[in-house]
Amino acid sequence: MNKNENALNIIKGFSQKIGLDFDLIKRIQIVIYDKSYAYMGKINPITINGEMFFELILQQAVLNDLLSEDENKIKVSQNIILHELFHCKEMIITSLYVDFHKLYFHPPITTTRLLLLDTAVQQWSEYYAYYHSSKTYERDIIISDYISSANASLKVLHDKLIETHNMSEIQILYSFITNLIDFVHICIILIANYNSTYNKKYKKEFDSIKRSGIYGTYYPYLKDLLHYMNDLLTSYPKWVSESAFIELGYKLFSFIHINKLTFTTNDLSDNFMLKLI
Repeated sequence: MNKNENALNIIKGFSQKIGLDFDLIKRIQIVIYDKSYAYMGKINPITINGEMFFELILQQAVLNDLLSEDENKIKVSQNIILHELFHCKEMIITSLYVDFHKLYFHPPITTTRLLLLDTAVQQWSEYYAYYHSSKTYERDIIISDYISSANASLKVLHDKLIETHNMSEIQILYSFITNLIDFVHICIILIANYNSTYNKKYKKEFDSIKRSGIYGTYYPYLKDLLHYMNDLLTSYPKWVSESAFIELGYKLFSFIHINKLTFTTNDLSDNFMLKLI
């Protein structure tokens, strides 16, 4: 039995431990380390004969570290693998309540509604996976750079609306959308790790934002989201529905109000438009 086979047997054991049917993972792709990859592990939902299964992608380095004698490397690799397996478990549970085609195989994102839905679905899965895997390895999380990028993007949009008197709404540029989602994502990582471990270093990060003269206005958003996500996890999966994910999307993007911006349509049928509050 080679090293990769040994590692996959360990992964099967992890899967069994968290109550996940490993047979649902139909494809396993091992990637030789490539710096162009933005991840060390990834789960892709796939369909086979109308049913949902999964493709697990792992960097070869993750499997190597899993079998190493370095305790820290082992913990990190275990954390990466468990995180991806918990993504699978969350998607299986969620798909019992909402048609998985609507959540994971929807059309291209061309409306604000789909943007909020997709972000909510993705970030709920991230919260679930980080919450349940964080105890194996507590990572360092710094969010100030992400706040800076998101805030800068929103300030550009706000100032443009102020300066252009005949313009009542403005479209969010794709690069700005990326900045906003990246900010939401790092907030979810911080909140999930804090709610799971109550590690002092995560509280310190919250406190640093609270005391920040530049970004202190984002602290109420973080505090509110922290409690909101905890409540969702406590009642999961009773709340799961398409409309509940839209509501979560609103909550995740509510920080746009800090820059006096809001969405332009009640049904979110527009294509990423914002207006002044």
